[in-house]
Amino acid sequence: HAIDIRTNNVIIHNVRFRADLVGDDALALLGATNVVIDHVSVSWGDDGNLDIIDSTDVAVESTIMAEYIGPGHSANARSNRVSYHHNLFSTQGGRAPAFGNGDGDIVNNVVYRNDINFQMAGFAALTQIGTNDQTQLSPPAKINIIGNYYKPGPVENTVNSQQVYTYSSAAGAGVYFSGNIGPGRPNNSLPETAIASLEGNIPV
Repeated sequence: HAIDIRTNNVIIHNVRFRADLVGDDALALLGATNVVIDHVSVSWGDDGNLDIIDSTDVAVESTIMAEYIGPGHSANARSNRVSYHHNLFSTQGGRAPAFGNGDGDIVNNVVYRNDINFQMAGFAALTQIGTNDQTQLSPPAKINIIGNYYKPGPVENTVNSQQVYTYSSAAGAGVYFSGNIGPGRPNNSLPETAIASLEGNIPV
């Protein structure tokens, strides 16, 4: 990783992070607690822009995550109580963000994507980081996905219109949707779950 945070009670404010090595994340939280990432710019991650691993009580707010090189913008594994709000995820086709487990909030973010090779942008992958990973992480993911706006780019393949991807077979996993807008749900007259591809046994 370009920068690792391995401590507690940290505020990162008004900083730009750029990865410059193959396989690097631009920024990683590893076993950190009580962290606020505020008004930060994170780009060029070859693995991903931001990883949050084995961490608790993290807020990512008013931050730009753009121009990732690897799988996506942000992934959470073995972490709990992670919140993303008022962020911009730009030019992406993968995780934005992905949750492996734990409680989380994804609120009032903007996702802009311009990638013809991907058909779905995942706000949350519940319980598993990937669709082929059968490992059940604890605690199971319980995610609030509220008021996010998804805008496709001019060359995006929109065959699949759902912007939220969820997958879980773990007892206790769940997701709450409210007020998300995108190609799959262009207005509030449609069901809250119209924006989502729901796989596995996920209460909504």
